[in-house]
Amino acid sequence: MEITELNWLEKTDNFALYRNSPSICIQAGDVPSAPIVSIAIPTFQRADTLREAIQSAINQEGMNAPVEILVVDNNPLRNDQTEHLMTEFPQVVYYKNTENLGMSGNWNRLFELARGKWVLMLHDDDILSRYYLAKVERWLLEDISFLKVRQKIFSGAVPLDSFTSDGKAYRLSLMDLYLGVCFPPSGVLFNRDLVMEMGGFRDDFYPTSDLAFYYAALMNKNAIALDQNLFYYRVEQNASSKKETKDKFIINTYSITTHISRMLGVPPFVNALYQITRSRRFLDGIHSTFGPDYQPPFIVSGNMITRPLSEIVRGLLLLIRKIKRRRV
Repeated sequence: MEITELNWLEKTDNFALYRNSPSICIQAGDVPSAPIVSIAIPTFQRADTLREAIQSAINQEGMNAPVEILVVDNNPLRNDQTEHLMTEFPQVVYYKNTENLGMSGNWNRLFELARGKWVLMLHDDDILSRYYLAKVERWLLEDISFLKVRQKIFSGAVPLDSFTSDGKAYRLSLMDLYLGVCFPPSGVLFNRDLVMEMGGFRDDFYPTSDLAFYYAALMNKNAIALDQNLFYYRVEQNASSKKETKDKFIINTYSITTHISRMLGVPPFVNALYQITRSRRFLDGIHSTFGPDYQPPFIVSGNMITRPLSEIVRGLLLLIRKIKRRRV
């Protein structure tokens, strides 16, 4: 299958796409004059889990810097269940978009409306550990593009928040992205100024807008990974999504990692071998999310000779990453 080459590092002003689609402030909330962090929650018709997400933002402990909590609703319908829910949280800033901006468009609107120097994106079905902000506060003075923490995956009921000791931190690199360090933007602390400068998340890169953003961000500034459980990511089997969306996810991820391999100077034959083991491992994870019956658009399957070679290549790449990884 031929993969269309995209310019994953091209800079575009994605905020300009929605300049004529304003957001209405439904609830002004209780915002400090100069918040350092905005916990920003994009939502769309998920009032049941949104309540849990907001509560986890309110319940933060041990953070000394001022914090704003912001919800941006991508459902233009007035007086819906979400709008009624928000009256339970008068301290939270609440906006409604006048039209559905799409997933990436709503993410970008979050950054436009947020007042904090740092924006902690929290999807409306995910949960923050109550220790999140306290544990990342020391990094708020660093000149980095974003900070990610270790996540715990759950489904159904919200898990009990368990305290973990201070985890080690290291600088994220392109090699991390290449070798499959994959994470959603939910639970990530972003440098707002950098996101605005980079033009936000690209809707035309959907459903891999986040991975493309991480790639471009790492070309601009360092990023930090904190190896500590501070975020709970809810996973439900997503068998109802359109097959074309799932296929595009597979194709874009292959394209991005191949693009990164060239930036890293990985020889094409080494990347070809690595993509064999990456494709097989990736498929196992995809079936748990997309459903066991999902058939991807292509599989870099290899043969009885190249498959074991690909595992050796992966092992060597992981060793190189371990040697080069910089703890901070």
